[in-house]
Amino acid sequence: MIRCVKCGCSRLDSRGMGCVLCGGSPSVRSEQVHVTDETKIKLLAHADGLKTYGVLVEEQRTFRKVAGALEAFGIGLAVADSLNSGVLRKLVLFLRDLAIPEEDILRLRLDEPGTISEVLRVSKTIKKKTTKKTKSAKNTPKKAKTTATAKKTKNKAPRTTR
Repeated sequence: MIRCVKCGCSRLDSRGMGCVLCGGSPSVRSEQVHVTDETKIKLLAHADGLKTYGVLVEEQRTFRKVAGALEAFGIGLAVADSLNSGVLRKLVLFLRDLAIPEEDILRLRLDEPGTISEVLRVSKTIKKKTTKKTKSAKNTPKKAKTTATAKKTKNKAPRTTR
């Protein structure tokens, strides 16, 4: 499947030359992804973790098309054409937990940018709700057992069954 190198969108303009959303050029998934060097290093370091989601990370040697430029390294991802929505969600959250920025997650061309952004947005709201609950639970005082309740539990004889 062909997707934009900047945002991951699969919709092309009327001429079929650029992305409808951002004007970026189209590319197949197996080609080099255009992410930051920090993201490349994180993806290569966690290649085994990404394999569990069906993503193979490949290091590629590339030459820049500028006079006097040296060889650079890039990475390519081998991903199925379509991922199950549950697997895609887990994969996106895994990438977020690796501290990969949303812009770079979009540039990995995993799915439509709206789908990826929605997964990240929903996970942020869920995360905020759970942190509010844990903070409020920590602030409430715990009830201490009164001495009368403690004495009752000590004096009770264990039940026997017939």
